[in-house]
Amino acid sequence: MSSILERGRFNLISRDGYDEYLRRTGRREKMAEEKKPWFLDEEYLRTASDKMKILAKIARSQWERQQLPQEVRAREVREAIEEWRREGILDPYTLKALEEQEKARSSSSDEAPPSDEDKNANGTIIL
Repeated sequence: MSSILERGRFNLISRDGYDEYLRRTGRREKMAEEKKPWFLDEEYLRTASDKMKILAKIARSQWERQQLPQEVRAREVREAIEEWRREGILDPYTLKALEEQEKARSSSSDEAPPSDEDKNANGTIIL
């Protein structure tokens, strides 16, 4: 069941009746021509709230990314992963992480480990 506004009144019609209504009024062609995501509809966005404009911007960037060829998307993902590895975000055994572990080991080997007297009842070290 679908509802349509016809001559100032809402009418409930079946799916077949709705298809016939669209054919009769020529709206099916208009709907096919205008079939674009809501976040690309500039007319809608002019009157939308700030929150909807922000959501539209996010949705538009995701949609544009999906329109890129598969090879381009795969290359961008590989580049991002490589950058994250260099930064030490993904893999703890990257060069940067190993350097930090070495620094931690060298600085901790200079100091004696805290004794049991330096800890309180719950195991926290007292400085």
